[in-house]
Amino acid sequence: MKRHGYTPPSDFQKALVPVDEPLDWDSRAETLASILADPAGYAGWRINALYELPRWRNDERSYRAVVDSVKDEEIQETAEYELGVSLSRFWVAAGGVDEVVYSHLSPATRHVVGEKLFRCSERLMDEGDFSVIRCPPAGTTGIS
Repeated sequence: MKRHGYTPPSDFQKALVPVDEPLDWDSRAETLASILADPAGYAGWRINALYELPRWRNDERSYRAVVDSVKDEEIQETAEYELGVSLSRFWVAAGGVDEVVYSHLSPATRHVVGEKLFRCSERLMDEGDFSVIRCPPAGTTGIS
């Protein structure tokens, strides 16, 4: 774009939502949560839903849908990476790890979480962001 001197119209630029900005719960999130919760659903769609739900990370329903998938055998077997990335996005935003959920993750998913949290914490330290750590309240994970 820069090489050709093109600049999108300002209305278009204003309408863009930054990827890291959390969204308000809506029908898209509801659909994704339903797809993820359906054990008979197409695996590819379920994994995509798992990966996308953290966009609504300020809503407990989004976190609950991802946490519920921790117990899903198909997700555990086919989407360890995506599960780790999704949980990491929630936990980075919350400023801490839900230890109960973490204890139920496979070693491979824990490794992904560790990598994502380490990279994020390095970036935050470089930026001087030492915000207060907030973890999800005990007993709200749905994992026992």
